[in-house]
Amino acid sequence: MALTIFLTGATGYIGGQVLSELLASRKSQYKVTALVRGEERAAKLRDLGVETIIGSLDDTNLLSKASSQANIVIHTADADHPGSATAIVNGLLQTASASERKIFIHTSGTGVISDNAKGAYTSDKIYSDLNVDDIKALPDKAIHRNVDLIVSAVGADPSNYITTAIIMPPTIYGIGAGPFNKLSIQIPEVIRFGIQHRKIYIPFEGENIWSSIHIKDLGRAYIHLLDKLIENKEYPALGMKGYDGYYFAENGEFQWRQIFEKVAQLLHKKGLVDDENVQSITFEQQVETLFNGICNGLPGQAVYLLWGSNSRSKAERLRMLGWKPTEKESVFDTIADETDAIRNKIQA
Repeated sequence: MALTIFLTGATGYIGGQVLSELLASRKSQYKVTALVRGEERAAKLRDLGVETIIGSLDDTNLLSKASSQANIVIHTADADHPGSATAIVNGLLQTASASERKIFIHTSGTGVISDNAKGAYTSDKIYSDLNVDDIKALPDKAIHRNVDLIVSAVGADPSNYITTAIIMPPTIYGIGAGPFNKLSIQIPEVIRFGIQHRKIYIPFEGENIWSSIHIKDLGRAYIHLLDKLIENKEYPALGMKGYDGYYFAENGEFQWRQIFEKVAQLLHKKGLVDDENVQSITFEQQVETLFNGICNGLPGQAVYLLWGSNSRSKAERLRMLGWKPTEKESVFDTIADETDAIRNKIQA
């Protein structure tokens, strides 16, 4: 009998990629039910063979019921929504038992390990998911952290019979294979803002470094981890619960200044900006441009986090499980395709 998966975020960038991987390589193994906000998108997913539940992350009773009926929950919709994570946990607890252990894969992000460099320097700190003490020491006020703790706490208690895994992607790049949203946020927003203003502005000096992952490698990471969890839900050799259940996913790293410069050069070649030079801006100018333009009214801290911080990680735990990134395109190589996708969407 096929195992049942309850998937949130199926219409998003990460969730869509995970869904694509499930349908491409595991369609006979899993029966997937997806949470969807509206009937139009639900109908398209049903055409793909996915069962749907119409609702939102705020429908906690709905989430709990769907989770209670699933063997596995993969939560990709929102890394900062404690209500939905709690509802999923409550649902899993209703039906988890020694004979029917449940799996909960939650999506966080490496924003949780970001610093406050404001683009001024490159940090030497590289986090490993095998260093549990470093993860435990992260401040409770860090972004994503409150939800991560909800998930890791339930996995740390063996009497709950729930195996938890928290996947923490860094900057994601590339065109996704999901049925709806095919673009990430960080680099595409720089491209979009540049096209709109015909100029590439860089917040701060751009000396900071982030790790990165191709969306296809990330999608395969979810499936690989899921396979390992199914094979042995305890997996004592590595630990797959509580604080041992954190997984970075990366294929290298980049410096943000180089990204902004590459975007400027490429957009200039395509005639989308007036020159190929990157212009640094002050914080006050940043608030007027990036703060209001890219972040859609989010606090200035969002700019610090997304483009001004260091966030360096090593996916050692996944690699020990046999996963390895195979996409040949680097974070720089996909900027042209991302630009074309954004330009086409703007012109549509």
